[in-house]
Parts: sequence; C-alpha cells; structure tokens
Amino acid sequence: MYYVSYLKAIIRKVQVSISMRRTIINVKGIVQGVGFRPFIYRSAIKNSLKGFVYNNLSGLYIDIEGKESDINEFLYNLKYNHPHLAKINNITTRDKKPMYYKDFQIRESKSIDQEVTLISPDIVTCNVISA
Repeated sequence: MYYVSYLKAIIRKVQVSISMRRTIINVKGIVQGVGFRPFIYRSAIKNSLKGFVYNNLSGLYIDIEGKESDINEFLYNLKYNHPHLAKINNITTRDKKPMYYKDFQIRESKSIDQEVTLISPDIVTCNVISA
C-alpha cells in the first residue's frame, strides 16, 4: 500500500512539473512611476501565477511561473492592457527551470544594471495631491 501511495505522489509531482513553466520577462520603456508593478501584481494574481516583479535601471524585471496558458494570458495583458501612462519600447522573454514559488511579490527596486530607464514625469494620482 505504501508503494502505491509513493508512486501516486511521484506521478503528481511529474504532472505538476510538466505543466509548470517559468518565464523571465524584461520590459523596457516608460514603466516606472505609472503604476506598472501593481498592475503586474494584479495580473499575476488573476492568472494564478507565482513569482515576483521589481524595477531596475533598465526597466522592469518579472519572474513568473504557472501554467503555460496562464502565462500566455499574462503576456497578452502586459502587451495590450498595461497602464495607459506607460510606454513599452521592448519586451523580452526567456524560459527557465521552475523554482516553485509560493506566491507573487512586488520586490524592492534594484540598481545593479548599467543601463538607464525612461521615467515619466510625476503625475497626479488622487485629489489630495492635486489640492
């Protein structure tokens, strides 16, 4: 009986790893100061994706994993439904081995790159600031 349970557990793990995909996404353009990371967070949660997002000097770095169909939906929204004040100049993706993240996080910005990113001028985001 133990052997059968053990085999079922192995089969479940293999099925999960086959359907699991991890994608690294780099977004360049005006993507800072326009609500992009909260947008990414909401889109990742909506699509049941795990991983993280942070700003760096070259733009936005996103590391997501989940089902291929969910990642494809996420990428579609990234390209066509992003915040209206953002301007995407380039999106690059590459697949990597899954890390099996537990959740999705907005991480602190990093400044290790040598490139410079475009940042939009300050915008009014609510009535309190504009008053």
